[in-house]
Amino acid sequence: MSGEWKMVPVEPTTTQLAAGRDAWCKDPARRSSTLYSAMVAAAPARASFQQRVQPWMLACFGPAIAADKLERGDRLLEEVLELLQSVDYPRERVASLSSYVWSRPKGEPAQEVGGSMVTLAAFCLAHDLDMHAAGETELARIWTKVEAIRAKQAAKPTGSALPVAFVTDDDSEDEEG
Repeated sequence: MSGEWKMVPVEPTTTQLAAGRDAWCKDPARRSSTLYSAMVAAAPARASFQQRVQPWMLACFGPAIAADKLERGDRLLEEVLELLQSVDYPRERVASLSSYVWSRPKGEPAQEVGGSMVTLAAFCLAHDLDMHAAGETELARIWTKVEAIRAKQAAKPTGSALPVAFVTDDDSEDEEG
């Protein structure tokens, strides 16, 4: 079996049941592991999480915004910062780490995605979070919010990294003086 995990569902398909029965009948020791392995091997392939996000992206934003690399980067950074904020990560560390990263040579995107995934998994372990369950829950939740997300996108300032118009305390002081 490949490195991808598969499980026999609570209600296995007819194909899985037949595969399990056939394998078990051929096994002279009648091991349950033989039955289970055959049922897992016959399990229907499920689309990856990434593949299941794409239809939502297209439904919300259309192909142009869904494929906008700068926009996707802005949203990724926003979500990472929101995650860190949610666990009381010190804000002052963000600028220091940003300066450190940009002072070094840029990495290879595929390796950096892998490193980000490993680091997110380790972060979730340290914070007792199930990243897979959280992702599935969020994908189900945002499918119920397509119209609201479209409205928010339409109201967003054109070309801005920010998802909404935002005035900082510094900006309001400039307007006053």
